[in-house]
Amino acid sequence: AISKSRVRREAPDFNLENAPDRLFLAQMCLKGGDICHSALPWKIHKEWSSRVATEFFMQGDEERRLGLPMSPLCDRGTI
Repeated sequence: AISKSRVRREAPDFNLENAPDRLFLAQMCLKGGDICHSALPWKIHKEWSSRVATEFFMQGDEERRLGLPMSPLCDRGTI
């Protein structure tokens, strides 16, 4: 994904007024925020990782309550 972003950014037709290019840039920003999280100091990383896991498990609990298929990483019984 990172190499794709460089190639797309350097393309002569790259233009942030183009909706697909804006979407691609937004996706790369989210990806960067997601993967850089592990570079934080351990205490902060652990706290936010715990918050994310709690949110996922709450989603899984709601899906179970509604009889919906369980989303990946949301079943507290399998993690």
